[in-house]
Parts: sequence; C-alpha cells; structure tokens
Amino acid sequence: MPSKDRIVRVPIGPQHPALKEPEGFMVDLQGERISSIALRLGYNHRGIEKGCEERTYVQDIYLIERVCGICSHSHSTAFVMAVEEIAGLELPRRAQYIRTLVGELERIHSHLLWLGVAGHEIGFDTLLMYSWRDRELVMDLLAELTGNRVHYAMNVIGGVKRDITPEQMARIAEVVDALEERTKYYIELAMTEETLAQRLSGVGRLSKADAELLGTIGPTGRASGIDRDTRRDDPYAAYDELEFKVVTDDHCDVFGRTLVRLGELMEVAKTSLEIKRKVLEKFTENSLYPYTKFYLRAVRERFGQYWKNHFSTIGLVGLNEACENLLGADIASPKGQLFGLRVLEFMRERLVAFQEQTGNNYNLEATPAEGTSYRLARIDAERFPGIRSANIEGGKPFYTNSSQLPVHWSDDPFEVLDLQDELQTRYTGGTVVHLFIGEEITNPASVAELVRVICSRYRLPYFTITPTFSICPVHGYLPGKQDRCPTCNAVSEVYSRVVGYLRPVNQWNEGKVEEFKQRKTFRIAQEAARPVEAEPAVETVRAGGA
Repeated sequence: MPSKDRIVRVPIGPQHPALKEPEGFMVDLQGERISSIALRLGYNHRGIEKGCEERTYVQDIYLIERVCGICSHSHSTAFVMAVEEIAGLELPRRAQYIRTLVGELERIHSHLLWLGVAGHEIGFDTLLMYSWRDRELVMDLLAELTGNRVHYAMNVIGGVKRDITPEQMARIAEVVDALEERTKYYIELAMTEETLAQRLSGVGRLSKADAELLGTIGPTGRASGIDRDTRRDDPYAAYDELEFKVVTDDHCDVFGRTLVRLGELMEVAKTSLEIKRKVLEKFTENSLYPYTKFYLRAVRERFGQYWKNHFSTIGLVGLNEACENLLGADIASPKGQLFGLRVLEFMRERLVAFQEQTGNNYNLEATPAEGTSYRLARIDAERFPGIRSANIEGGKPFYTNSSQLPVHWSDDPFEVLDLQDELQTRYTGGTVVHLFIGEEITNPASVAELVRVICSRYRLPYFTITPTFSICPVHGYLPGKQDRCPTCNAVSEVYSRVVGYLRPVNQWNEGKVEEFKQRKTFRIAQEAARPVEAEPAVETVRAGGA
C-alpha cells in the first residue's frame, strides 16, 4: 500500500459522462485522499478543428455538425456564415428565414431535452417522460423538413439545401399550436410543484456578478439577470427582422434557469400569434377577406390596421387532469385549487408583458377546446399509456375544458360555483360555468330567482343554464334526452350545448360524445323553486358542499 506521503497520479478519461463533450482528469492521491485534480477539456472541438484542416469547406459542414447532436444546426450555421463572409456572398432572404426557422425548432427541442434531463437528475422522471414525448413532435417535424432527426445537413454555403412547402408550413403551425398547450402545463408544473421548488430553489447559485465575471451566456446567464441574447444584440440570419422578448430571471439558481427556458417556450406561442396576426392583416389588405375588409374599415382608418382591436388568445385545457397526474388530487382539492390559481396568475403576468411588448391585446382564455380537448388527450394516450384523462376506463379520451371540474363531479350547482368562482374570475375571456339540466324548466319565475341568487353571490361574469332536448323528424320537439320518439318510434336527434353552441350530439367528436355520456345534470329545478325568503337554506347547501 502506498505511503500517505507518497503522491500517486491517476489519469481518468477522456470520457463522456453525459456532459457536453469528453473530459479528462489527472487525479493526485495521497493514500485515500485526493490532493488535487487537473481538468482538461476541449477534446471534441480540437479534434474537429484538426479534422477540418484536411477537408474542403463543403466537407467541413457535415463534420462541424457533429460537435453536438443537440445543436448541430447552430454549429453549422456559424461555420457557413464565416465562409460566406470570407467569400462575400449575399444570401436570398428566404434562405435566411429558413435557417432561422430550423434554428428555432432546434432551440425548442433543446429546451425540452434540458427540462427532461433536469427532472431526471432530481428523481422526477415523470417530467422527463412528458417533455421528451413532446420533444418527439419537434424532432419528427425536423426530420420531415430536413431528412434527419439529429444532424439536419440543412445548411450549404450560400443558402439552404431544401425549401419549405406550404404543406410543411401548415404542419409547423400545427406542431407549434400543440406545443403551446403543452408548454402551459410545464409552466404550471414549474410554478407549483413542491418537488421542483424544494430541489431547484437555492441550488447552484450563480450571482449576476459571478456570471458576468465568468462570461456566462445563454439561459444560464439570463437566469442570473444578464439581459443578453446574440439573436437580438448581434442578429444573424433573419433575426434582424424579428421581434421577440429576451427572457430573464433574477433567481440566480437552477429554479431560475428552469423558468427562463419555460418562458422562452411561451414566447414561441406569442411569436406564432403575432405571425398569424401579420398574415391576416396582409390577406385583408389584399382583399382576400373582402367582407371583413369592409366591416373593419373604420378600425383601419383609426389605427392603421384592420385587426388592431382583436385579441390574441392563449388559454389552457385539462387543468383538472394536470392536477390528477401531478398531485394525485383533482382540482376541487385544496392542493388543486392552489395549483390552478398560481398557474393562472403566472399566465396573466406573462400576457400583460406580451401586451406591453407588442402593443396588441392578449386574452387569457378559459379554453372551450371542443376539438383540442379530444385531440391532445388522444395523442397523449397513444404516447403515454396509463396517463390520466377525463374519460372513464374504456371510453374515448378527452380533457376537461380549461380549469373546469369534471362534468360528473356534482349535481349541486352551488357546490360547483363555490369551487369555480375564484378560478373563473382569473380569466380575461371565455369564462363560463355551464349548468346542464336534463329537460326544460317550465317555471320561468323560478329560473329568474335562481339567476338572481347566483349573480348576487358570485363574481364570475358568465354562466349558462342549458336544457337537453330532442327533435323528432315527424313530431318535432321532445323534452329531455330521447333517442327515439315515444309517438312514432323514429330516431331522434338529441341536442345539448357543446362549448358555446347547441348542436346534435351525434355530430360531436368522439371525445365530446364521451363527455356527454358522463355529464351529471344539475338539480336546477329544486334550487330554482326556492323562494326569496329561503336564501338561508341555499346558504346551508353551499356550506355543506364546500
């Protein structure tokens, strides 16, 4: 056994310990104590730099992409820009935009990868599975655009290798819209999940002064309060024509670095909406919407834009199921209520910032999600067997609208209103509680009294009382749900409210049909029948249901 005074030098590596690149250590041991460590980095970059000396500029592009499998497009973009500057080449503007688009898609999948790895490192593997599932959407899209999921080989000297078709642009919009909804879930998670807060807050602290001293860049620097982003400060590709907010945070810890990446994902949603607004404006100006152009002409005269007074809407769907998957409790629970309120407050703050940045109106929508609630739940069920959605086992998957309670949760309207009032008043649009009843109420005065009681005790701005009825092709109106006419036995159409409209149930998508099957009708007739002097009894019902 070596003497404690004797130094034994042990080389370790170079190895690749799941970090950015290989690293080597020279460890000095005195007995069992490590007396010093010498770290050596840069193997990957130096090796590729040496390899480029023996290749042509064109061959170098594909080698440089191998610096990193997460950000291969960024490395090749930097290289071809250098060659183009040396050669004095001027690129087509469309090529610049395509480079920017691919780079931003790569940024999204990089952030989702980071988010999942961060969850894995603290033992929160659910977050890893969720974020990497959504990362697959982006990687599949990149494969469709470029032909490869990792090393895209999109850049060539003087432009890009492929154009993007209108069909692919539609696919990009579809993926971005889906990721917009998923990003809201991750923001909810980061702001409210105790596991993340306890394991990330105060960990890995890097003050702004130290970050400046060390030359820290990217999300790590911005999470220490450094307002710096090369895309804005030294724009390349098409970034000089794009407006976006640089997301910063002053937590100076791992929690702050998480929020910066989540904030950048929410910026994607804003950018998507701003692009759509510009396209609508251009189409209207070119008379592709002639009637809209006529009716909005006064808005155009006042503001210089046809769509200036229209909202850009961001909302959420399935907050109840997010609570169930994350907290093990529904949105009616104290934990679920707190979770929901914190999520909505965070989103309100971000939308206020968006309005100040763009000068456009932004709306936090209580999303009805007629199609999205089914589509997203179906995609999640396929990718994540066992994930909780609102359907009963064996039924078609769907998510509960916005932050609503499950449709079968209670038949007491006051119990539902007690739990929804605080949540619904956080929205700036689309907020509504639907009170479904089995058939028509024949006493209008009792309905008026119920409306008066609700309006005097709750703050939510909008609620509906919706009966279910059927239509026989021969005998017309039938009260309640009747699949066949009791007089002629003809097949009837059953009508109820889906989102904001009364439509035949047989025309709904499969997810909404499943929701209709689960709906519990409210005891509206009994509540509406209570006279004015019976208000204390109503209060008792509220207290009992709360």
